[in-house]
Amino acid sequence: MPDDTDWWKRAATASALAWLAGIGNTSGYPALVAAVEDAIRSGMAEGQADALAAAAAKQGAGGLAIDRAFTAAYGDLAGDPGVGEKAQGTIERVIAGAGADVGRVLTDGAGDGASEQEMTSAATGAVTGTAARSLGMWIGDAIQAAIGSGVQDLLSQVSQDDSDAMGMTIWQTDGLPCGACIDNEAGSPYAPQDLPDFPAHPRCQCEIFAADSVPSSYFSAYLLD
Repeated sequence: MPDDTDWWKRAATASALAWLAGIGNTSGYPALVAAVEDAIRSGMAEGQADALAAAAAKQGAGGLAIDRAFTAAYGDLAGDPGVGEKAQGTIERVIAGAGADVGRVLTDGAGDGASEQEMTSAATGAVTGTAARSLGMWIGDAIQAAIGSGVQDLLSQVSQDDSDAMGMTIWQTDGLPCGACIDNEAGSPYAPQDLPDFPAHPRCQCEIFAADSVPSSYFSAYLLD
């Protein structure tokens, strides 16, 4: 039998993941799902509103009441099954990431000779305190992806309504982009089916926006008087 000196590390991670996966059976789980769904729905509405504001500015149509455009888009997304699917995927990634984080702090604590109380405190902090890396990372990335999805949904609708519209999307880097994001920007514009996964990676600060003009009929109701 081979010498498996790291078995306890994998066991710690597996135990932490199994413990966190049980959150689905708790009384607070529906509220968690609802909160994540609302965050994603808001992100998608924000993406659509921002895209409309950019389209209005590009066409010299004056200011756009983003709050009104957001409210309309948010209302249109009520009951959209895509919102629930995105929320479920986000929660699964948070749980998996948190399981890995708890496993890491437990194995680090065991390696350093930490007491049970110290390891319990560290594990709790990994999922609930300022050190809860997975929660912040995956929720933030989910909202970023939702904003991009809102832009894409708008362009998809424009393409359906206008057979001449291509719904092309531009990828724009921001911050300190990685090589993959630089390549994504260089490959712009993209047809809807060719757009690379957005965001490209955790903490990605890139943005996407319409390459083509969005008809004024999509934003005329939200123009400031």
